[in-house]
Amino acid sequence: MIYRLFATRQRGLVVTIAKAAGFPAFWREYSFEIWWLAVKSRA
Repeated sequence: MIYRLFATRQRGLVVTIAKAAGFPAFWREYSFEIWWLAVKSRA
């Protein structure tokens, strides 16, 4: 629960930075890494 909340906050921060920087390709790669970490943490 705590990890999920932290991941959500971190993801929101990354989204803001990615939008400000204008790197959609970089954001897609990073979002996949966050998703993969979430999947592994649940397994």
